[in-house]
Amino acid sequence: MSPATFLSVTSSQWPPVLEFGAYTGYSALAWYEGTVGTGAEITTLELDPSMVAATRRTLERYGIGDRVTLIEAPAQETVQKLEGTFDLIFVDANKDGYDDLRSGHLGVFGC
Repeated sequence: MSPATFLSVTSSQWPPVLEFGAYTGYSALAWYEGTVGTGAEITTLELDPSMVAATRRTLERYGIGDRVTLIEAPAQETVQKLEGTFDLIFVDANKDGYDDLRSGHLGVFGC
């Protein structure tokens, strides 16, 4: 079962998705495909310029820029400026820094 299929069969309504670590944009693509019926907005954060470029290529190739917002900036700065709520936060960045991320940055969201 693909990630998109799993996502689409597990929920009929999705809140906005926040993703830490876009990498090449394929997880954002999976979130996008899995939430087609709900129109959920996906915000993905990436700092590495080469991964930002790869993500942009994915967004363009698959035409998913209508609901995926790519932010190129440090997470610690970005989370302080984001508006709205995120009931789903997908963390796939800086594996060595997960504890710092959880205790520092995700605290903004009550995690």
